[in-house]
Amino acid sequence: MTMNTNKTTMVYNKLVRDKVPDIIRESGKVCKIEKAFGNVYLAYLFKKLAEESEELEEARSVEELAEVREVINAIQTYLRIDEHVLLECMKSKRESNGGFGQGYILKEVASN
Repeated sequence: MTMNTNKTTMVYNKLVRDKVPDIIRESGKVCKIEKAFGNVYLAYLFKKLAEESEELEEARSVEELAEVREVINAIQTYLRIDEHVLLECMKSKRESNGGFGQGYILKEVASN
């Protein structure tokens, strides 16, 4: 006698928050995970940043902005960029080139 359990497997292959595997297990499901290191981890962080940026563009919510910021913070930590150094760099770029508040779209540049 063969029993059909209607088992469904979803494949994600994406970076998730640290507690997600425990949350899945607590719900009674089984999950397969692996830990990324080095450049593989950084590549997954950049993929996650793109994913969360797309979700922010669609939802335009504080929750999605928080997700983007969380991924940026993880990249900053991985790259060992000090918060003070980052803020100083941002300030310097803003002073020399401005921010993005005016909404200027550069269409083309012609030489004389």
